[in-house]
Amino acid sequence: MDGGNGAARSNGSQGTIPTTVNGALQYTPLVSVTPVSSATSLLQTPEIAQQTSIFQLAEQQSVESRQSYEMLNNPPSTREYKDMVESHLSGLRDYLNTRHLRPVKFEVPSVFASLPSSGARLDAQVKAYGLNPFAERLLLTSDVPYQYSNAQNDTPPLAGANIHSGISLNTMLNTLQTKTTFVPSLPQSTQFFSRSPPADNSDLGPKQKKHNHTDRLTARDTEIIADFQDPVVVPLEHSATVMQPPQTPNGHSLSNSSLISKSTYPSSVVGTSPISAPSNESKKRKLRTESEEIAPVIDEQASKSQAALDALQGLIDNIFEADDDNELDTSGVRSELSAVWVIDSPADEPVLCNEYQIRIDGMLRRAINMSMYAKISVDDILRLQKICLRSIRLANRIEWKGRDGFEESDESAVFRDIAIADNALKTAKTIFRTMLGFREEKQIFSEDLVKEILVFLSAIIDNLINPLIPPMPDIDRLQPYKKLILGLLQEAIRVIALVYQLLEEQDIGETVITRFEFVCINVIFAESPTSSKDSFLGTTHIENLRVAAMDILAQIFASQPDQRTFLLNEILTSLEKLPVSRLSARQYRLVGGGNIQLVTALILRLVQTAGSMSKEQKFRSTNLAAKSMSTDEQEIEVSEQGEFLRECAQCNAEAMKSSNDVINFLVDRAMKAKSRDDQPCRILLDLFTEDFLAVLESPEWPGAEVLLRSLTMHMITFANNDKESAQVCGMALDILGIIGVKLLLIRNNTTSLPELNSSASKSDMSQIDTIANSILLYLHKSQSSDSTAKSSFGYFFTTWANLLSTLDLEEVKPLVETSVRKLMRSVSDDAWATKEDFEDESLATMKSKYSEFSRLLPLHKLYDRIFSEILISLNSERITSRTKGLRVLGLFVAKDPAILTSASVFSNVSSRLRDQSAQVRDAAVDTIGKFILTKPEVTQKYYLLLCERANDTGTAVRKRVVKLLRDIFVATTDLDIKVEITDRLLRRLEDIEESISELSRKILEDLYFGPTKRSSDIDELEFKMEIEARTQNLLRIREHGNRDPKLIKMMQSLFGELSQSNSSTWVIISKAMVENLFEAIIDWTATNQVSMQSLFGLLALFAVTNKNLFEAEQLVALQSYLQHESPKDDLTTFYVLVVFRNILPVVGALRTKFSVEVQQILLTRLTKFNLRELSEAVPCLWDISLTLKDTRRLAATTVSCLKMIAPNKAEALSGHFKSYEQDNVKIESKVIRLLHLLGMTGRYFNLEEHIAMFRSIPGIKGRSVVEMIVLTLQVFASAKCVPAKIKKIAIRNIGNMAISHPQIYMSKMALGVLDDAWRSGDRDLMDTVIKMLSEFVAHDQEKADLAAKGRGTSHESVDIGVLKGDTHKFANDGVSASLSQRYLDKILNVAVATEDDFALSATLFLEKIVTQGFANPRACVPTLIALETSTNSAIRGLAFDIHRNLHTKYESLIDGSYTEGLKRAYEYHSLQSGSFVDEGMKGSVTDLSPLYSLMKSNRNSKRKFLTSVARSLDFEFSKFSTSDMRQDVEKNDYDLRIQHLKFVRFAAYCLARISYGTVEEPHTLIHGCDKITGSTGMIVFMAVTEYQTQKMQNNQEPTSDIALQSLAIASTIVYIIWQLRQYIRQTYNLSDQACHAFTPLSNKTMKEFSRPTNRSSNDGLVLDSVCLRNEFDDVEENLIALEKMREVLAAVDAKENLVL
Repeated sequence: MDGGNGAARSNGSQGTIPTTVNGALQYTPLVSVTPVSSATSLLQTPEIAQQTSIFQLAEQQSVESRQSYEMLNNPPSTREYKDMVESHLSGLRDYLNTRHLRPVKFEVPSVFASLPSSGARLDAQVKAYGLNPFAERLLLTSDVPYQYSNAQNDTPPLAGANIHSGISLNTMLNTLQTKTTFVPSLPQSTQFFSRSPPADNSDLGPKQKKHNHTDRLTARDTEIIADFQDPVVVPLEHSATVMQPPQTPNGHSLSNSSLISKSTYPSSVVGTSPISAPSNESKKRKLRTESEEIAPVIDEQASKSQAALDALQGLIDNIFEADDDNELDTSGVRSELSAVWVIDSPADEPVLCNEYQIRIDGMLRRAINMSMYAKISVDDILRLQKICLRSIRLANRIEWKGRDGFEESDESAVFRDIAIADNALKTAKTIFRTMLGFREEKQIFSEDLVKEILVFLSAIIDNLINPLIPPMPDIDRLQPYKKLILGLLQEAIRVIALVYQLLEEQDIGETVITRFEFVCINVIFAESPTSSKDSFLGTTHIENLRVAAMDILAQIFASQPDQRTFLLNEILTSLEKLPVSRLSARQYRLVGGGNIQLVTALILRLVQTAGSMSKEQKFRSTNLAAKSMSTDEQEIEVSEQGEFLRECAQCNAEAMKSSNDVINFLVDRAMKAKSRDDQPCRILLDLFTEDFLAVLESPEWPGAEVLLRSLTMHMITFANNDKESAQVCGMALDILGIIGVKLLLIRNNTTSLPELNSSASKSDMSQIDTIANSILLYLHKSQSSDSTAKSSFGYFFTTWANLLSTLDLEEVKPLVETSVRKLMRSVSDDAWATKEDFEDESLATMKSKYSEFSRLLPLHKLYDRIFSEILISLNSERITSRTKGLRVLGLFVAKDPAILTSASVFSNVSSRLRDQSAQVRDAAVDTIGKFILTKPEVTQKYYLLLCERANDTGTAVRKRVVKLLRDIFVATTDLDIKVEITDRLLRRLEDIEESISELSRKILEDLYFGPTKRSSDIDELEFKMEIEARTQNLLRIREHGNRDPKLIKMMQSLFGELSQSNSSTWVIISKAMVENLFEAIIDWTATNQVSMQSLFGLLALFAVTNKNLFEAEQLVALQSYLQHESPKDDLTTFYVLVVFRNILPVVGALRTKFSVEVQQILLTRLTKFNLRELSEAVPCLWDISLTLKDTRRLAATTVSCLKMIAPNKAEALSGHFKSYEQDNVKIESKVIRLLHLLGMTGRYFNLEEHIAMFRSIPGIKGRSVVEMIVLTLQVFASAKCVPAKIKKIAIRNIGNMAISHPQIYMSKMALGVLDDAWRSGDRDLMDTVIKMLSEFVAHDQEKADLAAKGRGTSHESVDIGVLKGDTHKFANDGVSASLSQRYLDKILNVAVATEDDFALSATLFLEKIVTQGFANPRACVPTLIALETSTNSAIRGLAFDIHRNLHTKYESLIDGSYTEGLKRAYEYHSLQSGSFVDEGMKGSVTDLSPLYSLMKSNRNSKRKFLTSVARSLDFEFSKFSTSDMRQDVEKNDYDLRIQHLKFVRFAAYCLARISYGTVEEPHTLIHGCDKITGSTGMIVFMAVTEYQTQKMQNNQEPTSDIALQSLAIASTIVYIIWQLRQYIRQTYNLSDQACHAFTPLSNKTMKEFSRPTNRSSNDGLVLDSVCLRNEFDDVEENLIALEKMREVLAAVDAKENLVL
């Protein structure tokens, strides 16, 4: 089986051809043979790539795969080559000589039939097998256990061989041999263990013969034992432990007689190696059936046992004889008995050589396994221990030098020390083996002997192995010794394994235990390399060593209860040495797959051990459980059971105590971590928590439950504790979250067992008992193969018993007593498991059962408590706790979205969506958003809350919500949800954050006008259905617009932007929607859910935004709706007129008949249209008339209007305007309609060619038709007797005409009308003027944009008039600029006068004149800053947009106006609220964040702003101290002082709310405050002191005079500035020393103060109540203000902490 590499057999799917040897093994008869991992490097295992068979391998690949193997058969030419051969030989031999190797079972090979005669030489016999040289050496130096089947075999037995069990084939062959022929050459350094040349037994002298012990052997033994050959030369680094010999067909074994070099041994030395008899033999591989006779088997076994005893005794006698010979012989001549010892040993006494150590160890194991070891004399064992001790003492003399043990040592010394250490390790195995034979003689176990061995083992590990575990930079120096050191490491691991067994069977003194504890702890916590390539010893070997060390510590913890506290403390204090990288930390492999930290496994074993019953407890329980169960002893049984359950409860309490110690240590270190240096403690806590959770469902690690339970209780204590820091609470919530999620997964993924409560039934109890017993049996069986299973079984045993003790129900009491009785029997009866019915279930099945059982344990009962703590954190006063709680809640929702539908969760999350903190709201949106789409009921419940957050003040929140609404829109089929989402997205088009508005626009475009699902394989019907769905959504939105006109404007804005994008997709989708709308209009009935008004309203939107979407035939279909008599509030006719107005100019040629009919309809209904309809009908009429080339009818209509209004005009001129009814129609309504009609005709009609018709009107004036109409309107606009309604319409229509004829605004008449309207103080008239001017400026800009768009095109003709300078070409230029300059100041004042639509109109006009550059930016910025603090979101957003545009263009020009803007904001709020105090106390404070956000990228602007604002807080105290002024002057100054006080208070609130980006910013503000406090503040301080001194000297009581009031106001201002300073310092965690050291504009400031800020709280500034007064008549309050200020400044002066 060449090339086995130890990999696991493939579990590939059926039909997959294996491509490697290991993959193919599972399909061969050799499936039971596990390839040795050591052989991986022997040869290049061929793989099948493209071939279908391994016999089709390419010739080159075949050659390469055998090349390395063939090299092993060549004679050694160099030392390196020889070392390589010996290394492979040693690795394979170690594998074959292991007691865990399963016996190989196969039939008798035919080669035995052709073996040479027994008289042939041994090498010839071996040659008969047909093996190559390397295989021959491996066969002769290995003991492989195997058996032949009982099938009939024609192959005859070996000639002349006695059929005796236990006699090896090599032994029988050696009886006929005298010499061997193979003698390898070894370097001098390996000759340390070579023996003397051969000597014949016949030459022995009398002294030697006298001490020969062969007379003890029987004749039978002498018959089967042959003489040894020449001494064997065994290189130390390649020696291996002899394990189990293979069996020949007749029951004989191949012994471990090495033939590596010439040697001759005394016959007494010969023996056989022990035979392995696995206890858990597979049923399928039984060698005997029940029908076979038992007696021959017993005889055969007895024969083997006796042979093993005789061989061991013979070898011991031979060693003793050699020892005696060494003591008596003083001649210096080496006898053949000297082959037992090491040649040239530096020890004072002879030391056993490696080969004898290997032989004695193997024979001891065999004798122990066959229960024959007890027959060896105690004196022989003690003498053997004494002889072996020489090697240990020799090794203890080694001086390990330097960090790696070999510094300053020459090569020969290194090889010598390694050889001595290797010999001592083999000797240690022999000594420990003598102590592990289950002997009762106490003298065999010598604590002093154990101590010496452990001292040596500790030295090896501490001085040689541990230093080589971490990565070493100069590791190349040790490469020549690597294989030797690895050999030492493997031997050390074997010795540690024996120490573990010794600790199980024997009690060792505390001194020895303590020494070895530290050794094992150092091994476990030694620094590990991050990868295998960085490891000198190899990560596999290191982990094997650590596992062995872990076994030792676990066993010490179990067998030495008094050592537990000490051991646990040492392990915990060493945790800081662990790696914090998850990849390098988790190297311990779990049984079911996966990795955890080895120290986690250790802690789990210790906790489980603490919870297991000790030997003493088991003994007492045995006595109790062995009582009879007769009726007369029922009371005794109850007492026994009670004692048993109390002991189990005590064990559980011990486990809980140990787990609390572990968790207390981890939590204390992690939760108190405040610096980056302590961060690994937090990471380690996370690693342990993750490890505990990883094994929580594994029955092999029941201790994870109690550790997690303890951790959970600790975290619950921290989670919502206000006394703990926010960081600690956050970490506690994190850990509770991951624990809770794991418990939730177990809940959801396992079948729920019945609860053991008052409602439990017998069937429930029976079901649980069955699962518990199954787990107990599984863990009991696992103890034979897994060292951790012992503690697992013990702890689960006591846990189940403790759980039973909690049940006190009459119904299930008999079953509980039965279960307890079973547990008690398992304590007293070691064979209890064999009496139970147990099915060998898979690991997955047992894991599932344990998961079900674990739900009965206390940890799972804490789930509700964990979840409750997380919900409690959502209502914490800390912002960080609320945010963290939401994040943790998201972990639960990720596993079970239905949690969001819970009433308690919905209530808490809803509250957090409205939280004051934007950070919390963002976390709430994120938590909902990740899982809202998973369940329709969650969407239905939360979508309205999310839509509400679309208008959130936090930018991040709005952006997240907008994205989430898009996902909900796509996922849902609910029309109401789609409509609501569309509504919210449309409103975000005006978001002050440009990125959000652009995102919303893009989303709406994709949702409604993006590509459809139509493709070449989808029919037209599906496309129409999708268009129908989109159109229905828009119609519903349009109906919303009937209630909110602003929504229609947003839709129009969106459609307009999309239309300008020239997207072909937009055009296709829009045309399809228009067609769908026309179909809906045609098919509409009164039962439709959508109104006719909504249909035409949406159609009008398309007409306004893109006139090319309509066809002429569609207009014809709308003709009948022009005659529609609409109710008062119905806008159907209006929308039809909008469609006609926008489509007529571009639709192309229309039929004359249709045009005439439309003209006639419009003329007929001209006087019946309302004002809104009239605005659309007039331009339609003009376009139709131009098409028909018939404008005379329009002139006649206009003349008729002028004549009809002439009487009213005369009344207005006379000053006696009458309002009375005529023909049941109010005159006012008639005049308003006529005036509006005249204004619209004057704007849209060009009737100058018909001027003669107008001049025929009596009393008409004007040189043109336009002038005639304007003069008529001017009469109604200027007359004082005219009602306001009519005057408003007249002014409005003058503005309408000015849009088409800008020169009107150049006339004094028109400007006089506007000025009179402004001076009137009538808000309606002023609002009309503002809107007129705004519309005019907007129209002017629109024309300029159109002109700019068309300028420069190739088809454009040159305007010669412009080149000549014709004045009429420039007649209208400058009108807008002139009007803007004329009314700018008035507009600015109106904008800050109110917060209603009047102010909004002024702000809109301001936007237009600023955008076009008609206003000085510096004059507008203060007002814009004030408007940015408005409570009206429309005004606030519009002002910020204007400011942002100005900042982009004129940043350096306007930044000096920001301080003035703050003052303007104060005036604005004072005007709106009357008193800022009330607003400040409510916490609704002005926010300057929009302003400050514009400066975020400019450090100089921020510093300049903060410095100037701080300076604006200062005041001249000399103006506060006047006392001899006149009363009126004093009153005026008093008012100014109060105003400055209010401004300082306002500014303090504003500055406190700003989120500063870098540390320099709060330092700059504090620096400015300190300057005021240090200068003006000290002046006030001295004035206050002088005032108080003067009053005291004159014995005068303070009175409410001007002086005291002035001092109180000044003191209050200084005190406010100081409170602001302290608030900023504390909020941003700034020290007084840093504030004192800060100097603006220094290089140090640039470097040290440019780091980000760390804001500790978002709580607002809270001023002292003494600072909130606006009246200063109260003497007591004034004195308090003085005293507050004095205390502050006195303390500051004492600390010298001011910047003067």
